[in-house]
Amino acid sequence: MLDSQDQARFEMLVLPHLDAAHNLARWLLCSSADAEDAAQEALLRSFRFFHAFHGGDVRAWLLQIVRNTCYTW
Repeated sequence: MLDSQDQARFEMLVLPHLDAAHNLARWLLCSSADAEDAAQEALLRSFRFFHAFHGGDVRAWLLQIVRNTCYTW
């Protein structure tokens, strides 16, 4: 579980990219309903493993999680 500082950092860095995550999931899955579920699952995974993110391009990191989630969907 993230402490309050990491949670605030997650919200600041990751949440602005939710639309991109959903759009990628919709494009990969060709279904809006499945894309919503996959994007939500990807967001949960990114939250769970945010401690492993040590900088770099957070958008690319999140979209890779979305891609992997969609491929295993």
